[in-house]
Amino acid sequence: PDLICSGDDSVMRLRDTDGDGAADGEPQIWTALRHPEHGANGLVRGPDGCYYLVCGNDSGISTKQITAPHSPVAQPRSGGADLTTVAAEAMGAVEHRFAPTLHGVPGAWGPDDTIVFTQGILGLFRVSAKGGEPERLAVPDIEKGEKGYFRPSLLPDGKTVLYTLIFTDGATRIVARRLGGGEPVTIVQDGFGPLYRPSGHLVYGQADRLMAVRFDAATLRTVGQPVFIPGSMGTASFVLAGEPGSVERSFGTTCHGAGRA
Repeated sequence: PDLICSGDDSVMRLRDTDGDGAADGEPQIWTALRHPEHGANGLVRGPDGCYYLVCGNDSGISTKQITAPHSPVAQPRSGGADLTTVAAEAMGAVEHRFAPTLHGVPGAWGPDDTIVFTQGILGLFRVSAKGGEPERLAVPDIEKGEKGYFRPSLLPDGKTVLYTLIFTDGATRIVARRLGGGEPVTIVQDGFGPLYRPSGHLVYGQADRLMAVRFDAATLRTVGQPVFIPGSMGTASFVLAGEPGSVERSFGTTCHGAGRA
């Protein structure tokens, strides 16, 4: 398995061919960047095998790179200086491509080649991966104190999006919305950054904790009690009672990070 990440002014790949959990030698630099904070973030792997990430206005990407004729984005739209870096790997050879991106944080790429993305107070959008005019799906309700939408992610059906709703007082909420229409559904109060995992769990942030809870993607409901994934010896710990059959389904295990559980 490979680890694709950004850091140290570059986008890099770390390889672990022997499966020992440690990188095999020095990282392979895919793209050199000029600035660590305005460099690259929000790495997303598209179904086309390319890796997309948002670069800031001091990333060091040139006009020559972003106008490459072989860009996989047919009709790119740019909201300013932000750029998307695309690194495609095929047959062991790495080719770097660059194209302007939709302004804002990275979007979620669905199985039907539709990209769902947010633009803060402007709302929730979707657009074809081949380009075209984005369609606005929802907009924050200012009268209810809603400030903006952020960090969308799609459920496996490709028809439901999870995202973070931020309020003017700083409160957050994880919301689900069917792309075909309907009212938004609140999933977690005071949560942010939701990611649905193949195990049937929803992983998200809450204050300074990383949380996980079983999640029914069909009914958009959480199941059971959320638990936190500990990350340090200074993080508080809890003893939780499971539901009937929990031991059999979990093999008697629990979340455990680099701390106590």
